[in-house]
Amino acid sequence: MKTPLKKYLVIILIIIVAAGSGFYAYTSATAKVDPEELHAFIENITSGNQKQVLDSLDDNSKLLKAETEDGRRPLEYAIAYQEYAIANELMEKNAKISEQSAMPLFVQLSLSLNDSIQLEGNPDMQKEVVKLFKTAIKQDKDQVNLVDNEGNTALHYASLKGNDEVVKLLLGEGISPAVTNKAGETALAYAVQSGKTKVCEQLIKADKKQVNTIDKSGNTLLISAVLNGRSDIVSLLLPHNIAVDTKDKNNKTALMYASEFGNVEVVNLLLKAGANAALKSHEGLTAYGYAKEWKHKDVMDTLKNSAD
Repeated sequence: MKTPLKKYLVIILIIIVAAGSGFYAYTSATAKVDPEELHAFIENITSGNQKQVLDSLDDNSKLLKAETEDGRRPLEYAIAYQEYAIANELMEKNAKISEQSAMPLFVQLSLSLNDSIQLEGNPDMQKEVVKLFKTAIKQDKDQVNLVDNEGNTALHYASLKGNDEVVKLLLGEGISPAVTNKAGETALAYAVQSGKTKVCEQLIKADKKQVNTIDKSGNTLLISAVLNGRSDIVSLLLPHNIAVDTKDKNNKTALMYASEFGNVEVVNLLLKAGANAALKSHEGLTAYGYAKEWKHKDVMDTLKNSAD
């Protein structure tokens, strides 16, 4: 299954690179400010100098709506550089992203998030993140369902990053977990791909039917979990009436992949869920055939015993 991990990292880099350019010009129909003043203001934002940022706004409130050469506003720099406390202050002063931006506010916020593993060691940042999302919802609730050019919602990216608190907030604001992007992938698909068990639980609870979604490439969530070696997510998916024998575009089932990779734990889980070990792929191989081809004797024994 195609993973969005590299894709969103590239997008993050684009945001940050763009945020590092164009300080010396502005293009705004509503805010005319001196380019050097705007440059200094943006530098204070990206350096986390919150007091200087607020002092500058007290002197010149037009800075809030000024745009750099690439059409970005101060709020977008604060988000891209993860200066969430500053971003929150700006939003409370009714700051907006540029009308020229191709990326909606909540998508920008979700894309800027660190992975949940990183945030575990930084609880203060997580508090700032949650506070900012709450402020954004209060100020711009009508934007919460907007998507980017790939059809992804903020929920897609928050799920990918495994931020369960943000996922909870977004679900509470009515973002449907059934929304698919241009590739036919749901937020649950992103959570499965990145191995975010807690978020998977949240999304399944919100809409159990999503466990059987198949993207436009013919990939199932169960096969994705198997390919990523996530026995915990396989266990999470199986109790929800999942179609265990669905084949992908290669005409292979989850059991075939688990057998090919020698994952005896997952093989056992799938067999207990009623997986059909007699099915064959386009190559004419059963799950046992793949285990034999790759010399996984423990899997071979498990499959043989299940057939007896």
